[in-house]
Amino acid sequence: MSTTTTAPGPRSLPSAAPTPRGGLPRRSVPHLLLGLLLVSSCTAGAVFWSLNVGDRALALALVRAVTVGQTVQEDDLREVSVALDSVDAIPAGEARSVVGQTVAASLPAGVLLARGMLGTTRLPADGHAVAALALQPGQAPPDVSAGAHVLVVLAAEPGAAGIPVSGSVWPGVVVGAAARATDDGLVVSVELSDADAARVAAIPAGRLSLLLVPGGDR
Repeated sequence: MSTTTTAPGPRSLPSAAPTPRGGLPRRSVPHLLLGLLLVSSCTAGAVFWSLNVGDRALALALVRAVTVGQTVQEDDLREVSVALDSVDAIPAGEARSVVGQTVAASLPAGVLLARGMLGTTRLPADGHAVAALALQPGQAPPDVSAGAHVLVVLAAEPGAAGIPVSGSVWPGVVVGAAARATDDGLVVSVELSDADAARVAAIPAGRLSLLLVPGGDR
């Protein structure tokens, strides 16, 4: 007695997904939108960076206060990002040429270092002293420079009425002015009489202003 064996028929394959017209696979719309968003964000970030960083460079500023005649050491300096076309500052790449030089005036910490601050020491005349004033925008003319004759004026305390009282205005001569690295303010060194310089140095920052006056005998 013979047995008949039937061979299995061909296995059916799953049907392929329909191909869009033109033969290209269909793309995911959410993925396309995400890609466009990433490209736009990167482009906007690049434009923002170029506008805010591209025109700035590294310059030298003082880490700590220095006194007139002191030799600049490497650890006295730090690099800060500034717009060199708008301030008088020494580029950070010239740090080696600065180390070993003497400062020509006493300077507080945070000042951008300019070439005019180095070299021959400028000591005050007999009976005079130099006071360094930390001034905010509006407390001194923006173009104040060495040689200018000024009046140092003490402002009234906050909330007080009236004009400055007698004895709160002191004549002097500017011996140096420098921008500060931390804000838009200025540090102005003013030569005054010994007694006036002592009074001015004891006044808290923020209460002094400078007025430019015609030149004359000190």
